Amino acid sequence: GPFRPGQLFQLCDQIGVNRVEDNDAFVQPILAAAEDRAMGVYGTGYWADHWDYYVDLIEAYLAIFPDGEEALMYDQKLRYFFSTATVRPRSQKYVLDLTFDGQSKHVIQLDSTFFDMGKLEEQGAFRNKRNGLLGIEASWQRDNNNDPFMSSPIAKLFLLSSVKFAMRDAWGMGIEYEGGRPGWLDSMNGLPGMVGSGMPETHELYLLMKYVKKVVDKYDRDVVIPSELHDMILKVESALDELKAFGYQEPKSLPREVPAQLFTYWDTVATAREQYRADTNMYFSGTTQTYTAKKVSNILDRWIDEVEAGMKRAMKFGTEGFGDDGTSGIPPAYFSYDVTDYEENGDHTDIGLPLVDPKAMTVGIFPLFLEGPVRYMKTIQDDQSKMMDTYERVLNSGLRDTELKMYFLSASLTGQTYDMGRQIAFAPGWLENQSIWMHMSYKYYLQLIRGKLYEQFFSEMKGGGILPFMEPEVYGR
Repeated sequence: GPFRPGQLFQLCDQIGVNRVEDNDAFVQPILAAAEDRAMGVYGTGYWADHWDYYVDLIEAYLAIFPDGEEALMYDQKLRYFFSTATVRPRSQKYVLDLTFDGQSKHVIQLDSTFFDMGKLEEQGAFRNKRNGLLGIEASWQRDNNNDPFMSSPIAKLFLLSSVKFAMRDAWGMGIEYEGGRPGWLDSMNGLPGMVGSGMPETHELYLLMKYVKKVVDKYDRDVVIPSELHDMILKVESALDELKAFGYQEPKSLPREVPAQLFTYWDTVATAREQYRADTNMYFSGTTQTYTAKKVSNILDRWIDEVEAGMKRAMKFGTEGFGDDGTSGIPPAYFSYDVTDYEENGDHTDIGLPLVDPKAMTVGIFPLFLEGPVRYMKTIQDDQSKMMDTYERVLNSGLRDTELKMYFLSASLTGQTYDMGRQIAFAPGWLENQSIWMHMSYKYYLQLIRGKLYEQFFSEMKGGGILPFMEPEVYGR
């Protein structure tokens, strides 16, 4: 059965096995006879950013093994994680409830995921009858023949691109936080309830799609995908065709209300995404569709155009907050959506609150957050003019702590609703409320290097932004 080396050492000590003092010498013959098999366990939620570091990891690998890309992408097979948590469709998580002040009602997104007892029972077939532990195979999804379903890495990256493209919000800007958790900034834990979305994930999706397109264009090899994904893509493409046929024209000044054509597109695509999840909830059918490299490339070309349009819209909506009149020109990080028209669908939550189907929405805008420009700069790092423009704007914005010469996690959150997350409960400068988080600041400095803004990077570094150059009495430790 499955074991870790540390568990093996503990067991030996518990039962009095006389092993050599050198742990390495003891465990090496055992590892040589064992198989290295990955396994996974569902944790605390579907955090919206956990997928978006793949391109960074791939680039790090290729920096060392540049000639290994084709084999890495095409000549291996990867399994699919079998999660015991299921994401609910909108009809089961859009809840009509009282507002925070109790004075009116609004639609919020609650209990987006649930622990699926049916999946737990399904895993029971792999439980060891002697010790009661689940075997490794319980971690992986199977097809209708009970065989592990597997795909090449490039196919899984294309699948990921497809699903995330189908998760864009009603204005086509941010990726929806519809799994119940926010992204990197987990203090925005109220944002999923606000039917929120994030531009950081959109910028990462943009990079992912461009990478997949580059790979299929370069190697010109077929991509084999699950039939269920093929069905979803057909629906997404059909919805795009209908949107284009309708002749939607972007107004110069964007209204807060989501245009009817965009809302219809969003609703259709979200339904297709939900159907894909329902179709693969327990099993894949095992049937596949083969896409030529050209077909994948053409699909991604079209989707990249749509994502770029959404990124431009996001810049037009911008940010709003205390001391922020929306003219900073700095990329926003988050949006929320107020469901302004809806129909009760007859179902209720476990505590009796009515569930609704949305019919119309308006977009909500937030103050500046540093993650917005950090992720955006990854998409423009080869354009030094845009990099310099963004740097100057951030330098002169509410994100800059002029006394410490560092960067806040967010600009002032004065006047923001408690609905958005726990940071509103903190005083400014404490925890995630307009404080310095070096984790994100260092990501910002890294982007300056990637964008070849070397003078700006060293100015920030020597000015105290990086700890070795901060005065000890200021650092205080």
